Amino acid sequence: MLLNKEISSFEEYFWTYSQSCKSLTEYRHELISGWDDNASKELNLKYFNPQAEDSENSLLLFQNQISCLTDMNAFLTTIDSLLIKISAISKEIESLINHANTDIKKSYYSLNESIENKHEAIHWKNETIKELNKLGELKKAHNRVGKGLSNP
Repeated sequence: MLLNKEISSFEEYFWTYSQSCKSLTEYRHELISGWDDNASKELNLKYFNPQAEDSENSLLLFQNQISCLTDMNAFLTTIDSLLIKISAISKEIESLINHANTDIKKSYYSLNESIENKHEAIHWKNETIKELNKLGELKKAHNRVGKGLSNP
């Protein structure tokens, strides 16, 4: 998908080049049939045969490159699809982290509130103990005064 234009362009160039090579080869075969002397043999060995081999190699390399581009296109399409999935998962993870952070903040608030309530309860417990101790002292004092009044 991502490289379709480039692949199409390569395929078009490959087709044009292969047609040119085919035309040249056909033209050469036409000439060879009517041109069979030492000079033509030397030209064939020196120039035309190597050119034909180079053309074949070039066509094979073109086909290989088109195949590689097609494979790369498939890999890039897969990577693109995976990136979309990764992005969606990343957003979901981010949302879960935000919810977890909110829950942690609420927990800290509840913990701090519980600690404050505990300290307040301890304070009032100590105040109550002091008041009870005072009452106990007053009762003892009252009992001593009451014993003193009843024993004249």
